[in-house]
Amino acid sequence: MNQLNDKERELIKLTNHFRKKAELMIEEGTLSDEFKSVVEACERLSGIIYEHAETRKSILNKREILKNIVKDNASCPHCSSNEHLKYMALDVNEKGWKFNKYKCRRCNISFVWNRPNNPWDMLAFIDHLKADFMLKIMNNEVEEDEKMHSLEMIKQLDESLYTLKPVIEQSDLEAMEMDRKDQQVSTMIAEFTKYLQIQKILIS
Repeated sequence: MNQLNDKERELIKLTNHFRKKAELMIEEGTLSDEFKSVVEACERLSGIIYEHAETRKSILNKREILKNIVKDNASCPHCSSNEHLKYMALDVNEKGWKFNKYKCRRCNISFVWNRPNNPWDMLAFIDHLKADFMLKIMNNEVEEDEKMHSLEMIKQLDESLYTLKPVIEQSDLEAMEMDRKDQQVSTMIAEFTKYLQIQKILIS
């Protein structure tokens, strides 16, 4: 039941109460058709809840793994080494992008690495870099060698986007569908919990 939220856990406890009550009634030979229908509805909803909770857990686990696919390969801006770096904190810029902040214990300086630490912000960062390179290409005052370099960088960025973007979009679609299903299940739980609480009073 670890993957269940509080409301789901509360309803499962209620359905278990009714299931045990039904088992007792069967032994006593007093199980009515009406109560049997209530228990069957409990079993169906319990199945829906457990299935949704497993799906939600799977999606959240995949998104957690996805957070770590961006490796910043940070190095100290002074000594250019990464051997003495210590992660310090999370830093957020004016665009809302998240970056890792490090301390170099050799140089005794702290710095924010210049790449986002997650794939969602990395997509926006890549688009921003592409726009900067495009401006250089269109600028008549920029040397031809630099324009060629910008074209090569755009090509590399496009390759990164081609790999990363579909994965992120699929994950976001799964998360949106999960949220939609969460709302549906939450509504079902709220309504059925009230119903079962009334039934519990009636049979007690």
